[in-house]
Amino acid sequence: ITNRYTHLLEAILQPANIMFFSTIMRVTSLGMFALLLATVTTAQEEDMQLSNVMTAVNYTDPYDGTELRGYSVVPGDLNPKDKKGARPVVIVVPDWDGVNEYEQTRASMLADMGWVALAADIFGIENYQPETFPERAALTGLYRGNLTLYNARIAAAIETASQIPGADPSKGVALIGYCFGGSGTLNYALSGQTGADAAVAFHGGLGSVATELNATVNAQVLIVSGGEDDQDSTADIKAMETAFNNGGKLWEIARYSDVEHGFTNFLSPTRYNEYVDGRSWSSCIAFIQEVFEEIQLAPSIPAELSGNDVNYTDPSDGSALFGYVSVPADAMEGTTPAVVIIHNADGIDDYEKTRAAMLNEMGYVGFAADIYGPMKDEVDMSNRTQLFGMLNFYRDDIDLFVQRINAAVMEAANHPMVDPDKIAIIGYCFGGTGVINYAMTGESDARAIVSFHGGLSKRAPLGDKIHVKMMIASGGEDDAASDIEDLENAMKEGAAPAWEYTRYQGVVHAFTEWSREDRYNLHADVRSWDAMGTFLQTAFSENRTEIADTAMPTQTPTTMPIMMELETETGDPSEVIPESDSPTLSPTAKPTEDDTELPPTSAAVPSSNVCGAVFSLAGIVSLAFI
Repeated sequence: ITNRYTHLLEAILQPANIMFFSTIMRVTSLGMFALLLATVTTAQEEDMQLSNVMTAVNYTDPYDGTELRGYSVVPGDLNPKDKKGARPVVIVVPDWDGVNEYEQTRASMLADMGWVALAADIFGIENYQPETFPERAALTGLYRGNLTLYNARIAAAIETASQIPGADPSKGVALIGYCFGGSGTLNYALSGQTGADAAVAFHGGLGSVATELNATVNAQVLIVSGGEDDQDSTADIKAMETAFNNGGKLWEIARYSDVEHGFTNFLSPTRYNEYVDGRSWSSCIAFIQEVFEEIQLAPSIPAELSGNDVNYTDPSDGSALFGYVSVPADAMEGTTPAVVIIHNADGIDDYEKTRAAMLNEMGYVGFAADIYGPMKDEVDMSNRTQLFGMLNFYRDDIDLFVQRINAAVMEAANHPMVDPDKIAIIGYCFGGTGVINYAMTGESDARAIVSFHGGLSKRAPLGDKIHVKMMIASGGEDDAASDIEDLENAMKEGAAPAWEYTRYQGVVHAFTEWSREDRYNLHADVRSWDAMGTFLQTAFSENRTEIADTAMPTQTPTTMPIMMELETETGDPSEVIPESDSPTLSPTAKPTEDDTELPPTSAAVPSSNVCGAVFSLAGIVSLAFI
């Protein structure tokens, strides 16, 4: 004990003061315990609020009176009594084995996003989870052959989900369907049904979709398809485009190589593809957020440019070339990936330089490369006839075009900050055609190419083999559906290590060029740029599945749901959803608090709040004695 406390200690040890200070210490100890208990109680309450709540919900389809059983999952932080905090609704339409752990998990993943989710029943309680192949085939055939019945089931699910306490369908309703559920979701949209603002189909068996309905589509649609899916042919993709064009609503179709039917099902190890599941799930979530107006799209355009002009030479013919390089501020020597940008018809200008700066934000060196070389000095760029004469000269001379791209790759590889083993190439319009031709002719110094509105009809014929990964972003009103079909066949024939393409409805040529108001499309620009970011992360990784955390699928919810049970007429929570006595939610009547047990929220479980407040007050009062 130091001298400064000696007098205090002597005073405490006086016999007349011992009893007084003993009382003080007891009160203080009680207070410290109270503060500790209050802290633990608060932490437990926060954990409870963060846990999603899953509830089995029985409901009836008014179309034919069939009893159904779904599973609702609400976010743990949702207070059903707070009308202003009510959430949009997302319905999971199941695959052909009915509602099981897979659909329940997907519903909880959607609740992680802050939405009220319902894993919907299609088959009914009597056929809840068909186990054999003949049973599943018979049931799926029944519903695919009777769209009125299938649509009624989905409509009943939408109505039931909209009645879940805390749900607000006016903020948005989305359908997500898998396999059998994917085709059902697309048929629901193509039938002109209402009630859904977005419809997303994963490996939806496109060959079984009724494309001849010619109804007005009321939902924005995202289709995700596997390149090796025996139920989704390129002819089916073309038919989807035609059908949804006739429906008059925004659509987007993404197709990925090397994946079979059922590629998102993490319970099926023989078919599951972690990479594509992650890519497509991230795309799906962003798509729905956009439809729900939870995010506002905007290109990430830097306020200023900080790169430098560079002069370099094509070693094959000695042509003097002009480029532009932009380096991230935190780049490390010899370790930074580089992305070569092949310009559009106008040559290198502020557009390509801005894209280079945007690549810096991803951590890459951006290098805008020159294709025209000295020929540009001989052309009046404002004269469209002369400009397109030069453009077509390089398009027709594929070897020279690819030679210029190789010169740019070599120049980027020699930059002191660049890892020469990690180079990709992206191109716009004229440049988009060039990077596809780079791949088609068998070049291999780059790891990947990305083509934006690349004029697919001008591509080179396939050489022996494709050595780079390929991503294609194409406008539905730009390239013909037959052009994308031919390109897919070429990528398969050339055994490209990986390929993917996305088509955007109503989008014309040059849709990424924000200065061209008559052509620019914000939705397609932002979504294709974001997709490219993840694609390049993959290309620069050691192997295909090693990608950034933000792009990986959440195979299990971030917090496991608390499983709630339906109350019976006796209110005994120990009874688990009896077949005959469980309450039924009618889509035509809103549930009351007697129908289902409300999820725990800060309003529904006030005891921990009260205890915490009391214990905290006791602790504070006791500390006041010290």
